[in-house]
Parts: sequence; C-alpha cells; structure tokens
Amino acid sequence: MNSRTETATVAIALSALTGLILFQFWNTWAADLSAIYLAARSYGLGQEGLIYLAPSGFFGGSASPEWERMVAALGFEGEVAFPYVYPPIWAALLSRFALAVGPLAFFNTVLVIHTAALIGSIFLAWRIADRPRASLATWVMLSLLIIVLSRPFFVAFWLNQPQILVTFVVLLGFERYRQGHSVSAGMALGLAAALKLNPVIFGVIFLIDRNWKAAGAMAVTGLALLAVSILTTGIELHRDFLEQLSRVSENALLTPLNYGLDGLLHLLQHVAESNGPVGSGRGSISIVAASPVIRGIGLIGLLAGLAVVWFKAVSRPCPDFLLWKLLAVWTISIFFGPLAWSHYLIGPLLLLPGLLLTRPTRWGTLCIIVALVLLSHPVQLLFVTSETFYLWLMAVGAISLCFLILAALLRPTR
Repeated sequence: MNSRTETATVAIALSALTGLILFQFWNTWAADLSAIYLAARSYGLGQEGLIYLAPSGFFGGSASPEWERMVAALGFEGEVAFPYVYPPIWAALLSRFALAVGPLAFFNTVLVIHTAALIGSIFLAWRIADRPRASLATWVMLSLLIIVLSRPFFVAFWLNQPQILVTFVVLLGFERYRQGHSVSAGMALGLAAALKLNPVIFGVIFLIDRNWKAAGAMAVTGLALLAVSILTTGIELHRDFLEQLSRVSENALLTPLNYGLDGLLHLLQHVAESNGPVGSGRGSISIVAASPVIRGIGLIGLLAGLAVVWFKAVSRPCPDFLLWKLLAVWTISIFFGPLAWSHYLIGPLLLLPGLLLTRPTRWGTLCIIVALVLLSHPVQLLFVTSETFYLWLMAVGAISLCFLILAALLRPTR
C-alpha cells in the first residue's frame, strides 16, 4: 500500500484501540492503581505511617482499615485498595495531584497515559525489530490483534497497572539501544528499575554485550534516583519500603493471574498437603507461606535460563539478535520469578510480531501460536466458566510462558 493509505490505516486502527480502551475502563475503580493514589494522598496529608501498611499475608485485601475508611470517605465504600509496593518518591511526587482530584479523575488521567504508552510501545517494538520487511500497517494490525485477543492486556487495563508504563520505558530503553545510544538506553532502564524493581534484570543484556557504557548509565541513573528519593522522603520510608518487599516475599498468592513456576509449584504443594484441589469458586484465592525450597528452585532456574541466553549470544550470534535476546530474558525472568503476574506478559507479547514478521523458524512460529491460543480470551474464559477448579489456569499460564521462552530460544542462526 502507498504511504497515505498506510498512514490512514494505522491512524484508524490505533484510534479504534484508544476508543475501545477508554470506553471499557473509563470511570472504573482500579485496585492496583488505588495503592498509588492512596499512598500519594497519605503522603500529602502527612500520614506517612499509612503508606506501607499491609494486611496479614499481604495479599488478598485492602492495605489497612485506615485506607478502607479513606476510601469510604471518598465515596467508594467497599472498594479494595491494595498495599503500596513502590519506592516512596512516587508517592511524594504525586501527592499534590492526589489531593487535588478524586480517585476516578486520578484513574482516568492515568488511563489516558497508559493508553498512549501502549500505542507508543507498539512503535517502539517495531523499531526494536529494526523495521522488519513487513509494512508498519501490517505490524500495527498484527499487534492490535494480539492486544485485543490476549487476556494479559485486558487484565493490565482492568487494574490500570503501572506495568503498562514500565513496559513502555523498558521498550524505549531498548529502542535507544538498537539505535546505538547506549547512555540514553541505560538511563531509561535505570528509570524503569526505579519505577519497579523487576527491570533490573535487563542489565544482564548489557553485560552479555559487554556494553559497559549502557550498564554504567543504568547503575548511575538508578543510584541517582535512589539518592533523590532518600533526600526527598527520608530514610525511614525507605526502611518501610524494604520491609514491605520482605512481606511480599514471605507468601505466595495462588490465583489465575499468577502464571509462573513459583506459583504453580506452590499450588501443587498446597493441593498435596490439603489432599484435594483448591479455588473452586470465582474470585477465590489462596495465600500460602512461601517455601524456601521452591524459591530456591526458581532462583536456580532463573540463573540457568540466563546462562543459556548468554551462551547462545556468545557462541551463535545472528542478525537482529537483540529481539530474541530481549524476549528470552523477559520471559525467563517472569517464569522463574516469585510473582509472575499476567500483566507482566504485555511486554513480551508486544515483541512477538517481530518474531513472526522477520525470520521465524518453523518450530518457533508454532510455539508463538500455541502461546497466543493459551493466552486468548476464549481459552482463559473456558477454564473459568467450566466445572474444573479454575486455579488450574495457573498451569495454562505457565505452559504459555514455556512456549514463549522456546520461541525466543529457537531463533534463526543466520
């Protein structure tokens, strides 16, 4: 198609996606984002002791009775506000805005930002793939098909999850890296790690490539933001933040939104110990104490997976390897991590058109198709509405991650 037709096609498709997201999630309570709103509001009100409160077991309910009362006073009694698990600097920076607007205005503003971030992520993923032979319109249409059909994107916007913005920043960093801008790439990844700790793992790619400039920029940016955070909010809130992370690691949440090996092994252990299945009703979850053995298995698996990526990168380089390398590190870190939330998959899923539209292997393509089918709305809803115990959706999610890892590792060698 000519450039005008291509531009019009892309504009119409992305406008339709924007309208669909805003129509579906406008003016809806976002439990995950409510943690940031209430933490910012608490900071602005001088109630810093409320920011890092959490219920027994951490998961499964509102952070504290104080926040429940705050939610009720704002006119949303009964809505859940999950615990805050982010660095305190973001609560401080957003405090004035949180005091100036109500929850829905806050959520709607972030929803617009997240929608723009998703659209931007589509273009960044395209540039990371180094503009494959397929047209931009083809890339966008394939991306939109994956977004609309895949359950993780729905979950991400249903929760208005900050992971959407984090994904954009990660992809921005690697788009800069693809273009040869090592310092700005490292700075972007440092910012992403300051938003959430998970992106620290992507520093492995800089180490694999022996790009010390990018690795150094990432480390310096992260440390600089930490220094600013301490100077802005004080050391005490950072101690509370570390204690919050410790609380998170003490338990495992068995829910269909947890796709990794850690959750699946804890589920199997729970079933074995209780002599029967669990989670037989919609909305039911189980919180279990984290097993050191299972966490050790996850750590060993993570190190082994990264070692495989490192070996393949060094021994069998190929064109466009950044795409495969990024997808491999991303999916491996999710699968073997202690919490593999479904919304973490939006980053890897946005990269899949790059595999399908460049030089896919036959088995790699098959792995991608199987993963997309398992993550699709029809398959996911089939399990939820069936008489089977719906927590076994965790197994479906884990299997889909395995296929995505295989798709990344079964890359072309020339």
